[in-house]
Amino acid sequence: MEQWQRDDMARREQLSREVALRLRRRKRGGKIGQPQITLADLTTDLYRWSQKTLPTATAVLTHLPFARVPFIFSVFLLVQAWVTRRWVLVFA
Repeated sequence: MEQWQRDDMARREQLSREVALRLRRRKRGGKIGQPQITLADLTTDLYRWSQKTLPTATAVLTHLPFARVPFIFSVFLLVQAWVTRRWVLVFA
């Protein structure tokens, strides 16, 4: 295993330890006025971590057209059905 892989694994383990520690602290301190951890908090932490460690991939993922995924998936299914029933040869 190369050095950069070991460093990456160590960073991931450190992040998971930090998140687990935050969860334990918030669970223990169920006092009034103390904020509880939410899914939005975890998502924000994960997004910030990904911006620091994988800036290019994070930038690309934020610009992807996720609203078009259902349309693309349905077209893929339609074309696969045409291929299965050999209609592509007819249309070609």
